[in-house]
Amino acid sequence: VAGVAGVGTTFEPHDRQLTARKLWIAFSSAVTGSIHVDDGARLALIERNTSLLPAGVTGVGGGFELGDTIEVIGADGVVIARGMSAMNATTARLVAGCRSADLPVDVAREVIHRDDLVLVIGAG
Repeated sequence: VAGVAGVGTTFEPHDRQLTARKLWIAFSSAVTGSIHVDDGARLALIERNTSLLPAGVTGVGGGFELGDTIEVIGADGVVIARGMSAMNATTARLVAGCRSADLPVDVAREVIHRDDLVLVIGAG
């Protein structure tokens, strides 16, 4: 009913603006795999807007390739982000849990670079 207080849904504006590229990553690209992370990595992604490093990876799902869109799943099983992988699934499995200083020189330092990562709504 028009004009009746308390009826309907109100959407408040927010100051977060995503680039067209990040909108594509978040909503249009096909997901080909997943990365499971510990609580420390989850907090780093959400609170500090960092890249996803191998040290926080606890598991890898799927057979994704470099540049594929993958989901980031927290220890609670909830999807917290989507991003473009900086390595393939085989490499991600090999370096899962490794500190950056322990990675071979020819391996990317990030599983997903922060410029290629989008937090999903409600991740905080």
